[in-house]
Amino acid sequence: MGNEPSVVRDGSGGPSSFVDFYSVLSVERDATSDQIRKAYLKKVVETHPDKNLEDAEGANRRFRLVKKAYDVLMDDNERRRYNHYPEGFHREVSDCDENIGTTNESPDGAFGYAGAPGAWRDDNDEEDYAGNYGQRYHFFPGAESRPSPESSYSEDNDKVSFEDLITFLHIIDGMSWTAEESHPKSAFNIVAKFFARLVDDELQWSGKQPSSYPSFGDACSVFDISTYTDDERANISGTEIRRFYTFWSKFQTAKRFEWFQPVHCHNPYCMGDPHCQRFCRKLNKRCQDMMRAKYNEIVKVVVTALRDSDPRYKDHLYRKSSGLFYSSASVQKLDEERQRQKQKKRERKKGKKGKW
Repeated sequence: MGNEPSVVRDGSGGPSSFVDFYSVLSVERDATSDQIRKAYLKKVVETHPDKNLEDAEGANRRFRLVKKAYDVLMDDNERRRYNHYPEGFHREVSDCDENIGTTNESPDGAFGYAGAPGAWRDDNDEEDYAGNYGQRYHFFPGAESRPSPESSYSEDNDKVSFEDLITFLHIIDGMSWTAEESHPKSAFNIVAKFFARLVDDELQWSGKQPSSYPSFGDACSVFDISTYTDDERANISGTEIRRFYTFWSKFQTAKRFEWFQPVHCHNPYCMGDPHCQRFCRKLNKRCQDMMRAKYNEIVKVVVTALRDSDPRYKDHLYRKSSGLFYSSASVQKLDEERQRQKQKKRERKKGKKGKW
């Protein structure tokens, strides 16, 4: 159809890596909600199957894609996630026309996962979905494609991949914060297991102890215990989770992504040329640093989305807005009392030593 968004393909001639929802609705990236709504209504008329009886199957796919683009861009949280990592929405539009509104551009113009050097393509869609990436790439024209370094790395289910992070991000809204912890949809069950896996992955690279990673707590935990009175504290049996969110919101992965080497340093063009090989290694290092930065960014997006849905954090915000917390003077008074108790303890120890 003449009104379809333009198609940008990758270097291999196949469809590019993700669907551009802004292109689907023909709006700019900074479009307002009103502009998106107007564009959506116009696209609904253009793509409605009843208006395209000569191509019913294609019209259905285009219509579903327009609806999906509208749902994502009209939801502030979903739009923010899409802007951060549009590749993560690839699975949600897999049943739509693969030639509609695709782009090979990274959302921030950066050298991200989908913008790695060379022409990326999906050799095995089923395998990729299972987390064992079937992505293959080639850097030099005519060079033989080889498995992506991420493929071998992701074969081990103990590792946390980009796909795992995006999958977890998408299920946050569907978790139940009120279900028993043993329930499959219990947020405390799902989140604890996911971060245990994330910690286990980091321990293999960081050399830290498991105790250095804060606990997510449980339904009895509170966000910040300092916002509770003495009487309320006596009834609190859970841990304080402010440290958990503070830690992960500043997270920097220990993984260096050395396995990610999109530039083949030992290709026929560089054999025997140390300058060419050094240049290739520099390109790989640049790609690894960008992959690491992207990984850190996605983890922080996940943590922010998780915190915003956590009822313990919402309760914390309510207490602050309602004035149900200690004033700064009260907190200072508590600190002074703690210091006095510590001083008395030191004086008692000195007195005992003097007797000997």
